[in-house]
Amino acid sequence: MLCRQAAQRVFNNAQHPLKVVIYAGPYRIRCTFLSSDVTGFNAPNLITEWGLFLILEAEIDSQVPGARLTGLQVPWLLLNGGLVHGITRV
Repeated sequence: MLCRQAAQRVFNNAQHPLKVVIYAGPYRIRCTFLSSDVTGFNAPNLITEWGLFLILEAEIDSQVPGARLTGLQVPWLLLNGGLVHGITRV
């Protein structure tokens, strides 16, 4: 619980939800991304100075052929921005 509370304090200015699909390594993540910009999808807002994404309501699928990890649902997570190679607004 302490990690979640610390993350919420760090990302307290990220109040604007955006529905996105994030591609990170072999994973496709459908989620709600919290942006600090009310206007939406601006690159400087996507990755914080720590290189992390705060995302909510994530559904994670592995795109590796034959992978069993599909439809994993998590209420929130921090994602290492260095792994991200694509983002699409839904």
